[in-house]
Amino acid sequence: MELLSLVKVKNIHDVECLESQCAPLSEKAVGGHLNVSSHIVCYDSNKLCFQIQVTNIQKIEKFDGKCVLFLKTFQKITFFISSGYSLDLFCETVNNLKFIQDITLTLPFYRLPKSKINDGYKYVEEIELAWLGFPPSNWQITKLNKNYDLCPWYGKYLVVPVEFGDVDILAESRHEQRLPKPTFIYTTRSSFQQVLILIGGEPVVGPGFRFRILESDSLREMDRRYMEHVRMVSGSAVLFCQDTIKNRVNNREYDGWEVRYLRIPSITSLVSSLETISGKDGWTQGNKSWLEAIWSCLSACSDIINLISKENKSVLLETYPHLLSSLPQLCLNSRYRTFLGLHSIINKDWLASGYKFTSESKSTFCVEFLLFLSGIRQLTVWYPQAFEFNESFLRVLYGHSVSSKYGDFLGDNDHDRSTMGLYTRTVSLWGEVFDVSSDFHLTSSNPRYSPYPGILNPETLLCDPWRVTPWRALFCEKVAEGCVAMITKRARNIYQNEKRMKETRRS
Repeated sequence: MELLSLVKVKNIHDVECLESQCAPLSEKAVGGHLNVSSHIVCYDSNKLCFQIQVTNIQKIEKFDGKCVLFLKTFQKITFFISSGYSLDLFCETVNNLKFIQDITLTLPFYRLPKSKINDGYKYVEEIELAWLGFPPSNWQITKLNKNYDLCPWYGKYLVVPVEFGDVDILAESRHEQRLPKPTFIYTTRSSFQQVLILIGGEPVVGPGFRFRILESDSLREMDRRYMEHVRMVSGSAVLFCQDTIKNRVNNREYDGWEVRYLRIPSITSLVSSLETISGKDGWTQGNKSWLEAIWSCLSACSDIINLISKENKSVLLETYPHLLSSLPQLCLNSRYRTFLGLHSIINKDWLASGYKFTSESKSTFCVEFLLFLSGIRQLTVWYPQAFEFNESFLRVLYGHSVSSKYGDFLGDNDHDRSTMGLYTRTVSLWGEVFDVSSDFHLTSSNPRYSPYPGILNPETLLCDPWRVTPWRALFCEKVAEGCVAMITKRARNIYQNEKRMKETRRS
């Protein structure tokens, strides 16, 4: 009810729409109806029918009897409104709703009936940790965070060294109550040695887009103790830092450790690049910085894969930790290349590891998460049969990460999601994904999928940076590109053809 006063106009008739800035004016949808609510902008006409989450709107511009909506999903929609008064009220309404300070008011609690709640929230962190092999030797799983009193940014179960007692964990918890967090364990085939990937305890990046650089330009005590324990157990460990602090760090802090400096662009420069792409000109050849960032991430991913699988070294990540923790896991473990595996890794390394989806999407794009999905998309291009899902699903996944249609990406941490009751009051996107009889599952599946249990290492493919290609389906997509029925029919035909070919080969 608090948002109703912000909606200055609810219905506008005779609205023309152009869903692409590059399309000719002859493709305009005419005689349309525009409906505005506190959460959604709906458009319905003879040619187009779509809805836009208000939280997905990056900015709005108006001029010469029309307004242009620039979305965080890099789409641009132009509405031609003949009435200047209605045009002003519409722009005012969108701006009012877009800049709401109380994030909880933008959540879809009041428009999702309980009858639609599904089992998409079935991820259990304790089961996932047990499946991975946690706790390894000399480690333990503690339930000190069961009520989120110790570390609200993480899940209920934390993996800590055995030598740490409850008193040590409580006393040594560092800035913003964050601890280093082991997220993946890999057992080498040759020596059966266990090596780990750990997310550093540096506070997560917020809307201010500051680096995850250690405030004192030195390693904090808790990270130091974790690294010493890892070295004692696995024999060697590597620290990944941002290259911008290379000249400011006292190398004696890292005596006996191997340090790798990453050249991934800063969050600020990546945001600027994405804002250029989402602007009037869209994707151009000048947007090379985003491609360079993807190449740098995949190169770092390849380094981590080699360190773990070939050199038997554990890794602690102090920069872009969610991205550099999850991306190598998809290459090292084939389970994470399935729908269920991707669901688990997003919950484990992103949602339960303190990535601020709501704060990030409220301010701008979810940059690190988009970089993660872009890296996966590039891997699907290089290894087209290794992933159960397709590029279309990754695009949908990013779209819902910056909007509030589903409850999966709402809130900044597990504590927020539990407090707001998201698991009982909202619908999960994954519930539709796991429904194998649904059209959404069909359009999201890769008909060429053939499980490959080995390791995917793009090391040789990264020799030439030009192998990284633009994600044109995301950056150059129309709002209503085709209709769902046509897409479903095309996907069903491809699936059936692949099925017949496989049956022919077997016979």
